[in-house]
Amino acid sequence: MLPLGLNWDEVTALSTAALALGVPFATLGVFLAYRSSLRDVTATREAMYAAHDDSERQLAAAYQPLLVEVLRHGPIYDDMQSSPNDDPRSTSGMPTTIVVELDNAAHAIDPRAVRVVEANGVASISLPLRNVGRGLALIVAEGISVDAADNLRTLALDRPRVPPGETTRITCSVRLRTDRSYPTYTVYVPYRGLASSQFLVAEVRLEPAGQEWRVANITEEVSNVGRRTTNPP
Repeated sequence: MLPLGLNWDEVTALSTAALALGVPFATLGVFLAYRSSLRDVTATREAMYAAHDDSERQLAAAYQPLLVEVLRHGPIYDDMQSSPNDDPRSTSGMPTTIVVELDNAAHAIDPRAVRVVEANGVASISLPLRNVGRGLALIVAEGISVDAADNLRTLALDRPRVPPGETTRITCSVRLRTDRSYPTYTVYVPYRGLASSQFLVAEVRLEPAGQEWRVANITEEVSNVGRRTTNPP
């Protein structure tokens, strides 16, 4: 005996109606649960990506190279590729020398020295730099430039990849601008680390010091394009 005077047909109809009404609500509940789970997964994934990016930044910072000037009277390292100065006519007192091509002539110079030769509106510059950072320095040769010059005429880069604690030498010739009125040069050398997508630009300011030249100052500028981002003075 069914309660309330209902027969089986009515019970079946009511059950079907209840089921029909319940399905959308159940579906909505499943959908909301899915949306919530998706948000959780997305948040977790973004947190993982952020942690990964942060780890990469920390790794890049820990192994960032740093190019600086070579001390004029500092040690002569094996990687400078110098050879004994056995010229009996030499009066320079240099124990070892390297040979650089400047103004279409070979010059035997101290491996730690900066050399600038100016002639016929052209300046030939040879500059050593040392990596004192903890990571490999990758130099962007095509980004190297010199202020007070129209353009590079020639460029020689001993080592575009400079390991920590080792040196490289940049030798170039530039045609001077006619409006150049100050006896200094700034050489711009862009480079980056192996694990970094961000570039640094070493701004190396050279000035005469008696019969020689020296690095007067060297600063680092951040660049995203592998070249200097500001105009020289």
